[in-house]
Order: sequence, then C-alpha cells, then structure tokens
Amino acid sequence: MDITAVIGRVSSALQPLADKKNIQLNVNVCNELGQLLGDESRILSAVTNLVNNAIKFTPEGEQVCVSVQQQARRASGGQAGELVIRVSDTGLGIPKEALPKIFERFYRVHHPGPS
Repeated sequence: MDITAVIGRVSSALQPLADKKNIQLNVNVCNELGQLLGDESRILSAVTNLVNNAIKFTPEGEQVCVSVQQQARRASGGQAGELVIRVSDTGLGIPKEALPKIFERFYRVHHPGPS
C-alpha cells in the first residue's frame, strides 16, 4: 500500500471538518517512503479516527498535525523500514489518570467545563 496516498485520503476527507472549526490541518509525509506492507483499510480507519478526534477536541483556531517518517533502526533490534505515523494537536490532551483506560471499549475522557 502507498501510505502517502492513505494520509492524503484522510486529509482530504477531514479538511472540511477542520475548515469548519478554523483548524489548520498540517500534513508532513516524507516523499521517499515507498510501499508499506499492511492492511490499508485498517490503517486508513485508525488514522481517520485519530485525526477526526484530534480535530473534534482541538479548540477553534488551533492546529492538528499528521506526520509520517521512517524510524531509524534501534540498537535494541527494531526493524529497518518501520514507519511512525504521528497525530498531534494543540487541544487539552488526556489527563494522566485517564491514560490507562483509553483503550477500553467505549471509554471517553470527561473534561470539566470552563470555570
């Protein structure tokens, strides 16, 4: 699969949502990544969910960044050619005490409203 094309599809699909909230959606994908061995539909779904949530929970006028880069081989035996897909935003983030629960099905972090 072509990861650059997958990230492009996610970006194109979610750009209108970002525009609606005046959020800058930045995409940074290294041009020399080549083909990736993986399940395209699952990667598309995972990245779409991450970017959608980042846009959803980022305040209006802020930014969401998506980057893909090749991971350098680690001394601990990491595989050459591994890719890192990173989605970051300028939203509130996840409270430290909620981190152990974020992969529980249907779990949602509840942020208190403005005081």
